[in-house]
Amino acid sequence: MSSPEIARTFKHPSLLWIAIVGCGVLLATDMWSKHLAHVYFNGETSHVSDITVWRHFLGIDFAITYLPNRGAAWGWLAEWQYPLLVVRLATVASLCAYLFLCRVRMGYSLPVLLIVVGAIGNILDTLIYGYVIDILLFTFWGSEFAVFNLADSAITAGVVLLIIQACFNRN
Repeated sequence: MSSPEIARTFKHPSLLWIAIVGCGVLLATDMWSKHLAHVYFNGETSHVSDITVWRHFLGIDFAITYLPNRGAAWGWLAEWQYPLLVVRLATVASLCAYLFLCRVRMGYSLPVLLIVVGAIGNILDTLIYGYVIDILLFTFWGSEFAVFNLADSAITAGVVLLIIQACFNRN
């Protein structure tokens, strides 16, 4: 598919650039936040376990922390770190091929872009640090939720948007 054909996939080609720039900002913010956490929490002189952002806001606590994750979601398959990296790379390559070689409607392009950007953020972590850095910790009414990062949030948002598109766009 040529560039003009890709642009025709979007009703407004400028939306393509807005989406790409937005995803670039998301990736940069994800990498920057994890780098800061790595430097701030992981040093030998660091005696900080987490930084509380807020406490007891409608029963919800939020903190910035540092948790190395060598596996997939919730640390699953941690002993399969490098096969997981290969799967992540293949997934990104497949989704990029889908975006640029197929006629993808705008409603599906943004969710797929979010998934790609999130996966790239976690791939870069694995290549740079040897593991994915999870930093966001929410506690809901006394129960801790899994620690995650912005890349994980992008992947989740992309998947949720794809499900919504599939449910409401039946044609």
